Amino acid sequence: MRPIYLKRSVIQSILSNALDSVHAYLNTDDGSIMFVTQAARATQKVLIPNLTDVAEAADVLAESDHLQEWQRWETLNAAKVSGKDTPYRKIPLDDVDRAYDDMLEFIKTVREMRLRERLLIDVEQEWPFKKFETTLGRYGSERDRWFEFQQKERFKRFVLWLAEQGYYPEWDKPA
Repeated sequence: MRPIYLKRSVIQSILSNALDSVHAYLNTDDGSIMFVTQAARATQKVLIPNLTDVAEAADVLAESDHLQEWQRWETLNAAKVSGKDTPYRKIPLDDVDRAYDDMLEFIKTVREMRLRERLLIDVEQEWPFKKFETTLGRYGSERDRWFEFQQKERFKRFVLWLAEQGYYPEWDKPA
């Protein structure tokens, strides 16, 4: 199989649109991306839990009177990514452990000792992410630096995951 190269705009779209409630899936056949909401997955699991044939799932959804057209479409996409022989793979963007490690790495880069100490206290308390970001909210430039740091770390992890799947950013494409 030849490598697939993804455009920078696709990679940026994945990183900015995938949230806790929206998951991104990579089509391993052509490198396309599909976003699926948790709500669509829940609807799919209720209405068409055992259907792996997408055409059959589309027929069942077409008969559903209580769904809007856009809900049918999203639910069908959820069925596409959950089938047994689907070419879609869920893109693991972040988890709590990685995000926590990012906070610790960022704290090492903070120059102001009082802020660094405050952030170290924050990450050891209950709700560390909220406390960390609340503290940084009082330091505009450090908050901006944190968001930039966090995005770069997510980007690096995502590009590594892509390489493990045989996909690469377009800028790595040989001339």
